[in-house]
Amino acid sequence: MITITWEAIDTITAEEGGDTLLAKEGQLTLNGAEQERYTRTAEITSHPVERSSDITDHARPTSLGMTFDIRVATDPEDVRLTLDSLIESSQVVKINTDIGTYGNMLLSSLTESRTHRTGDIFLGTLEASQIRRVDTQEIEAPAPLVERARPATNQGSQSTQDTEVPERPEPDASNRSTALGLLDLATNATRAGGAQI
Repeated sequence: MITITWEAIDTITAEEGGDTLLAKEGQLTLNGAEQERYTRTAEITSHPVERSSDITDHARPTSLGMTFDIRVATDPEDVRLTLDSLIESSQVVKINTDIGTYGNMLLSSLTESRTHRTGDIFLGTLEASQIRRVDTQEIEAPAPLVERARPATNQGSQSTQDTEVPERPEPDASNRSTALGLLDLATNATRAGGAQI
């Protein structure tokens, strides 16, 4: 026997077009679980691991997964609607089985099987995964121990006006003619056989 329970969702009301099935605490009992499967896995690194390193740094456990093959003959439409609502609203549920009680579960998939022989009986596969919930907390950052890690001191307000760049004086005409004269002299010397200045 599988029992799924959930707490009320305050935001769901019939007036808002919400799902009235989840507007209060609820419980759904599935008596016809033909098969139950529980899956626990870990993600293992595919990279080489040094012999001296801690092996737990290279394996990360994943969440618990459950799969139930269910058969419902009594009120199958109500069961279908309730399971659909729990999946669509991502409602956190508690699942009780003969093996144990599992909290923080989300129903992730419902697959229905129908044939001409099943009639109104609901046959399906229900999948659920356990989520990890954590709390966060804001704390004050400690004062830096190293001087370079400290924030820069306040330099006060700085001027935002453009500063004038002094104009560059024109070169002296006599210096320009002297430089051109030396250049002509060097060019002529090179043509005349490589005389050096």
